[in-house]
Amino acid sequence: MNLFAYGTLIFEDIWQQVVGRAVKNGPAELQGYEVKRVVDDLYPVIQPAPAERASGVIYFDLTTTDLARLDQYESHFYERIEVHPVNEKNERITCQTYVLSESYSSLASEDTWTVQWFADHAKAEYMKRLS
Repeated sequence: MNLFAYGTLIFEDIWQQVVGRAVKNGPAELQGYEVKRVVDDLYPVIQPAPAERASGVIYFDLTTTDLARLDQYESHFYERIEVHPVNEKNERITCQTYVLSESYSSLASEDTWTVQWFADHAKAEYMKRLS
């Protein structure tokens, strides 16, 4: 199975801490979704937004052990669903991703979550939580 990651898991050190191994990966974009910051927290959520596009990474050929670790890492706020992001060659790749469950939509703030914001303002604090 492939996974489209759009937030904290795109950072190699966080991926390694969660999954415990390197996995073949590559950049991708997912049409119809946006990445938002969680209200009063550091991590992102992804939710449907027809005119938007979420940038991220596809991790290829995950094992059942990888998925179990990822499912444990992601909270009950998320649902793992099938999506079809496009890679650098504009090829659609079947993946799964963690989207914000509709019943928890109030957790999404109006603020866009970006890789740069997280790296500059939140990653050090987030890494302490993972320890």
